[in-house]
Amino acid sequence: RDAKHAMRGADVVLTCGGATAAESFDRSSLLLDQDDFIDWVVRRASKLEMPAVVVALAPGAVVLPWHERAAAVLLLFLSGEATGLAAADVLTGAVGPAGRLPVTIPSSERHALQPCDARSSCEYSEKLRGGWHLYDSLDVAYPFGHGLSYTDFSVAVVSDWAPRLSSGWELVVRITNVGSSPGVAVPQLFLQFPGGDDDRPAWQLRGFNKSDVLAPGASWDTAFSLESRDLSQWDTRSHSWRLVEGQFRAFVGASSRDMQLCGGVNGGSGPLF
Repeated sequence: RDAKHAMRGADVVLTCGGATAAESFDRSSLLLDQDDFIDWVVRRASKLEMPAVVVALAPGAVVLPWHERAAAVLLLFLSGEATGLAAADVLTGAVGPAGRLPVTIPSSERHALQPCDARSSCEYSEKLRGGWHLYDSLDVAYPFGHGLSYTDFSVAVVSDWAPRLSSGWELVVRITNVGSSPGVAVPQLFLQFPGGDDDRPAWQLRGFNKSDVLAPGASWDTAFSLESRDLSQWDTRSHSWRLVEGQFRAFVGASSRDMQLCGGVNGGSGPLF
């Protein structure tokens, strides 16, 4: 009843939720504690043709079954004593959002690792495909590295992969604010490893950079570098890093599922292609 009254005559509906967690045991659910209420608010706002914005505080990955009906979701994780001020700045547009997801937001709880009973032994069978790689072959709500801005950016290669004076290789890209609002860009470098190893994820994050606030039309040149270690995999037999042979492809983008090809290197011999 109070929520219905508060929504009368409003231009935008803002609702908040959080998830409870503690050390020494897994969360029993990835839903926000107030999921039922949030779902009701979002559905009600949709019927009233009113945009609904959800602010969520969470200790890690969460499931947001209503996210497609919400106008926006602001996920703040555990943002400290200035959470309210930070949320207000982003929601009012005083500051553009610049955070990127350090986890994947799955589309369903059944896609995630199931909770482990701390009283028994827990088997981790995913090997190198833990973390965001659990969802490589699945549809997700929001991918690893995702984050929106009040503006848009373009990516262009300034200097293709070239050997550095010290060691390794370097790529320089130019990020341009092609939108109408100031914003912060966070380009991410992903490396696609050669095939042939079923235990190794095909894609691996190898770096990310963050710009200062870019005015509309402004550009920023930033460099990504790769060392031999970045092209290596731990060898359990020799207990050392082993350079993976084959062709690697490098991608720069806004998330693990929003990338563009930016050349590559040859593992083992080193020359660019």
